[in-house]
Amino acid sequence: MTSGSSSIDQSTTIVIFGASGDLTQRKLISSLCSLFCKDRLGPEVNIVGMARSNISTEEFQASLTRGIDAFEDSSPDTEELDEARKLYDTAMGCANDLGLLSEEFDSATGEMLGNFPQAFSHLAMINTAVQLQKASGGARSGPDRA
Repeated sequence: MTSGSSSIDQSTTIVIFGASGDLTQRKLISSLCSLFCKDRLGPEVNIVGMARSNISTEEFQASLTRGIDAFEDSSPDTEELDEARKLYDTAMGCANDLGLLSEEFDSATGEMLGNFPQAFSHLAMINTAVQLQKASGGARSGPDRA
């Protein structure tokens, strides 16, 4: 990176302890595959495996391949997406008449607590709306749906 440049080249290294284990193959690798397929990993990701058993790089790569081959799509089904939309609608129902949210919400009293208005709450709601729309294939489900 040159002086005065605003972009930062970043790479991520994920170190897996217990890399030769069943849990890594069944759960961790499929989760990483899901993140990759959904473009949620950075542009450069390195995976380093640490294990008690003595396995070669080739054996570790074969283990990763088995985990990826067994990967099942974890896209939300219709019921999960409907539940997410209901939760989103409930959270948006906590906003005031101007659509502003506070840092916290007391569900027992309906009172907004903490900092008001809270930018992080608004950013989270915008991000959730975008993700809900992407999960539904970009199609809008209704006038007040994400």
